[in-house]
Amino acid sequence: MTLNLNRIKVSGFALVTGIILASITNVFWLSAQNKATGPAAEFNPESNTKDVSTAKQSEARKPTTKADPFPASYPDPTVPLMQLPANFRARRTTANISAEEGKKVEILNVKGAGCVRHLWFVFGEKNIDDLDIEILVDESAKPQVRMPLRSFFGTLLGFEDYHINSAGLVNFPNFTVKNDPLIPSKAQPGWNFYLPIPFSRNCRISLYSKSPKNGAAMIDWQQY
Repeated sequence: MTLNLNRIKVSGFALVTGIILASITNVFWLSAQNKATGPAAEFNPESNTKDVSTAKQSEARKPTTKADPFPASYPDPTVPLMQLPANFRARRTTANISAEEGKKVEILNVKGAGCVRHLWFVFGEKNIDDLDIEILVDESAKPQVRMPLRSFFGTLLGFEDYHINSAGLVNFPNFTVKNDPLIPSKAQPGWNFYLPIPFSRNCRISLYSKSPKNGAAMIDWQQY
């Protein structure tokens, strides 16, 4: 068998030339496609990140509704589900308590719309088991609250008075303080109640005692 070297050289040259022409043709075809449809998408983590940030920037440029700096209402700090009017006058009512056996002592009697925000009581007697509190709002035929004062302020099940520190109730056993001459050794704890008591027409808070009692009260409330 005789090999024709000239023919092999020509065939090799033709093969290389064909590959080069095919490559050039492919380059021109891709260039034409890019001009017609834009550059082909390539997987590039950096470009993806830039696209996300660009989207976030475009969202940030969209107009947003600004929060009202003076809203008509606000959530109660103790009971956030309750919305209270933001426009109010802060009021404080104080009372000296000199309860006689079987007689009512009126602590608060206000008319109009409002909300009681804080009750504070203190008594000179340690034993106040026979002292009741009554709360009546919006001219109700029956009081919404009528119960022993100690139970109303969280001292339950007949236990001796103890310290309570919570969002709604704070009781300080003042009678355990021995180094303050202004606090009698038999003085009762200071009773604090912070749960809101809203009313739309009126609110009355009274005490009933079966034996003489002496003390003081302070009511912080909002007038709408």
